[in-house]
Amino acid sequence: MQNKLKDAPELQDELKNDQEMQNTQYRSLIRSRSAADTWPAGAQVRVLRSVTLGCARGELDFVVVLAAPCDPPLSKRKKKLAPQHEGKSHFSCLALAVVEAKRNINDCAFGFDIRQENIAFFVCDESGYDVASYVTNVHHKGKFLKDVVHELGGERFVFSKESFRLFEPDPSTRLYLSRLFFVTRDRPLLGMRLAELGMLLNKLLNDVDMDLESPEYMQRLHDKLLETTSTRQAHDVIELLDQQSSRDGGQHFIRLKDVGLLSLEDSV
Repeated sequence: MQNKLKDAPELQDELKNDQEMQNTQYRSLIRSRSAADTWPAGAQVRVLRSVTLGCARGELDFVVVLAAPCDPPLSKRKKKLAPQHEGKSHFSCLALAVVEAKRNINDCAFGFDIRQENIAFFVCDESGYDVASYVTNVHHKGKFLKDVVHELGGERFVFSKESFRLFEPDPSTRLYLSRLFFVTRDRPLLGMRLAELGMLLNKLLNDVDMDLESPEYMQRLHDKLLETTSTRQAHDVIELLDQQSSRDGGQHFIRLKDVGLLSLEDSV
């Protein structure tokens, strides 16, 4: 993705010692989504970071998974263990939740739209994404049909087309909400995305006819903003996720202060 998201590493460096957040939010998230009756022997809840799985249009900041020890995949052509798999632990993964970390709350709508696309790709819901845009050298048909490995700390986590089977769209909105979570800094809502704000400021700075005291100029500016701003903004995302929180008792949209935040890895 051209504007690769870099919020997650910076946020994680700050997410440290807030015990209230640790006890009430992420542990609740993991336990309530863990589908304990499906746990195979030796399975553990793990938090994976910067997960792409060959996806063309996104990097999942964090994926909470149920990871069970498994045999390493064999080479399809030679039917034997590939050299890159030797001497490494392998785990089959069942995705429990996707967590998006945003430094600026006003960018949540952009992140939300991309995650809806990505999840649709991972569950093979072709109505939710453009298949042609997801064709890569890993996914030749633009569909998540093959096993893909995510490596972390010398361990290899294997995702198959069944790994995201717990993700289901909301019946009324057709959006993937129940296993999607956002964590961001608590900031004022601007009513537009950061890229849109940047375009507005650029226009004002370079407009030789700018006259903020002119009603006609302000009306033209207002009309232009209505044309160029996205329909879905951060407040819409917050409303959707708050409604989901009310339905399942979780906390899908989490606003944090600048200090004393939580490390996802420390929460499990």
